[in-house]
Amino acid sequence: NGNSPTHSATELSRHVFSDELTMATQYRACSNGKLRFTPADGGSTNVIKNGVVDVTVDIDLRHSYHSSDCHTAADNVLSDLDIGDTHTYTMYICPDVVDFGGYVGYGETGGTKTCYLDRHGSSPFVQMHELGHNLQFFHSGEGNSEYGDPTGIMGGRYNSDIHWGKMCFNAAKTWQAGWYSDHHSTVTPTNESYIGNIVDVNSVALGGINANDDVVVKVQSADELSLYFMLHRLEGITSDMKEDYIDTYADKINIQRWGYSGISSKAIGHLA
Repeated sequence: NGNSPTHSATELSRHVFSDELTMATQYRACSNGKLRFTPADGGSTNVIKNGVVDVTVDIDLRHSYHSSDCHTAADNVLSDLDIGDTHTYTMYICPDVVDFGGYVGYGETGGTKTCYLDRHGSSPFVQMHELGHNLQFFHSGEGNSEYGDPTGIMGGRYNSDIHWGKMCFNAAKTWQAGWYSDHHSTVTPTNESYIGNIVDVNSVALGGINANDDVVVKVQSADELSLYFMLHRLEGITSDMKEDYIDTYADKINIQRWGYSGISSKAIGHLA
């Protein structure tokens, strides 16, 4: 019915992989180079171009009521194409006529698929958030808000502009990912205290971290919910934050409570 994403396949490839700020460049930076997304090649029929394949589906997506309608229709077409096995994750950019139930995107938790409404499909923040679910990250909340933590990608305080999204992950998610595990410290407060130096992820990226410096400190709790401490500087790869939250969260050590993969983290405080 003539409904399609706004951007061309070439533009979408740039927005995901090669612009100055993309999901791929930011994940590489936030992970200290340990997680790299690259475009899949085209398979034997060269149907994938720079990581993108155009798909025309045979259903009217104006009458769809879930994001799964979009990727299921696309998968039905892709099953008849030889796209090879060079891809690990699949991102579906859906026309804005698809009903996402008020959400801008969807990511399978622990899976390989993410779906986006067209108007948000080129946003580095939204792409990173949904792919975060693939990586088994749950949301980052504060108080009664499931998305209330503005210090990382898995919260919901964002600008969907394609030039906005220089953010990484909060203390709990960074610990879970293990990207800086050489600079983790665990403290059991019943029998020890913490004396050390906490640096932010930008210090690591710039080579300004010493062997004994920490990026994340975990304070072990008597129950299953521990506390995680991390410094958030408003610069470099973490230079974006909604203005309303800068005075409270930026250039401070932020604290989250979290227990295990499968539950959201909760921001509970800050240290100046």
